[in-house]
Amino acid sequence: MSEIRKAKVIDRPEIGLTEYWIVNIPEYCGKILVQKKGTTCPAHRHKKKHETFLVWKGRVKMVVDGKETMMEPGDIMIMKQGKLHQFTAIGEDAVIFEFSGQHFENDSYFADPSMLKKTIEKAVEIKEYKWPFP
Repeated sequence: MSEIRKAKVIDRPEIGLTEYWIVNIPEYCGKILVQKKGTTCPAHRHKKKHETFLVWKGRVKMVVDGKETMMEPGDIMIMKQGKLHQFTAIGEDAVIFEFSGQHFENDSYFADPSMLKKTIEKAVEIKEYKWPFP
């Protein structure tokens, strides 16, 4: 049966990241990530999840296993499982599409263990929101 629904919105205020979960099922996951200007999603890795990122808006400094790359709108980066990665929005808020395997909160392993609390445990689901994209 087909259904129409709204995206699940997870706000991670401690790191300036808001996630719009379009789908998260065993076969795949799709999200829109909004990283606030000058903020960073901290260095982490996934044991299960393979990710592909598409920068839609803004500039993103992506650091993978210590190697820094600047990404512009239209750039795509494939992130294999186990790769330590972080990203920062440079100059303006960044909008990134994430296509991946199913997301599990307990599959994020942070380089700095204190980030677990800031990123996962302090996340808030936003039930009522206005769609922010034109």
